[in-house]
Amino acid sequence: MSERKFSKEVCAFLAVAMLMYAATTAHAAQQSGEEEQPALGRGFTAYTATDPDKWDPAQLQEQDAPVGVLTLENALTHALARSARLASFSWSTRAAEAHASQSGLLPNPEFGVEVEGFGGAGESREFETAEMTFAISQLVELGGKRGKRKKLASLEAELAARDYELHRLDLISEVTLAFGTVLAAQERVALAGEQQKLQETTLSMVSERVAAGKDVPADQTQAEIDLASVRIQSERAKRVLAAARQELVALWGGKTTSFDRVSDEGFTMLSPPSEEQVLEIVSASPDLTRGILDTERHRAAVSIEGRQRVPDLELSGGVRHAKETGDESFVAGLSFALPLFDRNQGALRASKCDLAGVQAEQLANEAEVRAAVLSATNSLSSAFLAVHELEETILPGAERTVDAVVQGYRTGKLSYLRVIQIQQTLYTARSEYVDAREEYYSARATLERLLGVGLESLVATEDRR
Repeated sequence: MSERKFSKEVCAFLAVAMLMYAATTAHAAQQSGEEEQPALGRGFTAYTATDPDKWDPAQLQEQDAPVGVLTLENALTHALARSARLASFSWSTRAAEAHASQSGLLPNPEFGVEVEGFGGAGESREFETAEMTFAISQLVELGGKRGKRKKLASLEAELAARDYELHRLDLISEVTLAFGTVLAAQERVALAGEQQKLQETTLSMVSERVAAGKDVPADQTQAEIDLASVRIQSERAKRVLAAARQELVALWGGKTTSFDRVSDEGFTMLSPPSEEQVLEIVSASPDLTRGILDTERHRAAVSIEGRQRVPDLELSGGVRHAKETGDESFVAGLSFALPLFDRNQGALRASKCDLAGVQAEQLANEAEVRAAVLSATNSLSSAFLAVHELEETILPGAERTVDAVVQGYRTGKLSYLRVIQIQQTLYTARSEYVDAREEYYSARATLERLLGVGLESLVATEDRR
């Protein structure tokens, strides 16, 4: 082949390649770019994945464990920054975004070389009779498949971001519940200690009266039994507290409980919202909005499966060189599948069934979330009322009665049995107070998780306690 002829062949081949590349990149530029939907914030800095090449698991290891007095805000801040499970969801979000980016890319063109007319039995035995074809082929997707695929991938990325946010809300709820459990267990330990001191004082008082012959020895024996029972309750309360503390630190991957105690400093007990208030915003529940997005994702999947029935085109073009004659010529081709048997009908029907199933599940979720919100609101109202009544009426009255009964016993006007009864009443009231506060923590955390908003946004300032 002469240099001139070879140059013509190469130039023609390069011209075809450049034209196909220009068409490819121009189309890609038109279709590029989906805006990333940022995760919703809630006042705390949560772990957010960035560059996987710089990822180091040591980033989540507990290096600044909380010490001293732990507040709910401290616990939430630490857990959201250190939770390995939350980090896992964050990386899943980044992965979904990467898949969305990949879905918008055009198929790569293919380069091929074909040699024919050599190695035969006659004149074609030698390579001099061969014909060489240099070609580039490009798959052209028809029916808007690429756009539909990009939309589906974008919805999947947004769904991954919603899942991250849901888990963040779950973590906030779990930390609040665990914190409330530790606070209640801590108060029960203190209550058991107070009860033990009170029983020790009572035993000393009973012993003095028995020694003076004012009471029978059976009263002293009963007082000793009551003291032993209180000590058992105190030890049990300490073990429950230790377990609750460990469950709390586990939420941020901690192995030891380095803090001294928890405190509800900064935590305001707010009056519960009305049922009308919560029902007005229940439709914006994170779980329900996630379901709406999932429905859109399945609808996009139906659309893309429907477009799969349209066959794609494969275009090819290149240059053919006949070595024997030195002739060059252009070659072009077009091919597509004939949808005679497989028209993607099974996959399309399956995607429609999946969409129907998701829509039915969304209806069920709406009813369940509505019921759960009303239940949490009622529990919050009950706990708030109980705390108020115990603080304002029951506890002050029980404490005054204990003082009066003890004084009456000292003067011999009342029996030891009456002392036991009123002390048990006071202990029960204090226990109910701790239980009511724990129930308030639990109901509030549940309601905030379901609605996705803080209770402070639903109540007026004058309703805060």
